Amino acid sequence: MLEDHEGESPEPGRQEIAPCLGVLGLTYGEHLLLWTLRRLVARRGSCPLIAHEFTEVFGEDGEETLSILRIFLSLLGTAARRRLSFGHPGWPRVTSDEQRLLSLISAAQVDNAALLEAHLAWLARIEARRPLALATRGLAAAFAEHDLGFSPVAAASSAATAPRTPIRLVS
Repeated sequence: MLEDHEGESPEPGRQEIAPCLGVLGLTYGEHLLLWTLRRLVARRGSCPLIAHEFTEVFGEDGEETLSILRIFLSLLGTAARRRLSFGHPGWPRVTSDEQRLLSLISAAQVDNAALLEAHLAWLARIEARRPLALATRGLAAAFAEHDLGFSPVAAASSAATAPRTPIRLVS
């Protein structure tokens, strides 16, 4: 249930890219995760460059962290409620599905259970959410343990601090 954008044209009227979000605005951890996910989805999983990067970044935990990521991706592929869209490796934009995955892992890193469950509800079938949540928490912990934080969850803070505009009915 995972798809790659390489060589595909989007369906008419379907928004695939999160507005104004490119890879340049990502933290190093987000960029590493996105780069790896895209390579794995594009069937480049046996690429020695992925193993090398994970060894460089995670040291002796590199192989284990990469295994956690593969488990996460496998569970996501079987649990997904619909086909997820990923950009091809090197694409400078972030798809809305990629943004949701980054937000999912960010919610797990800051231990925001309600937001984590909300993202899981959007992404995964109900019977597959628990194993996916466990894999998400494991992946988030592995990245956090090596100081690879994800951007703060914008939805959690912006909802609480956003000014409320009264609605005025016009007749």
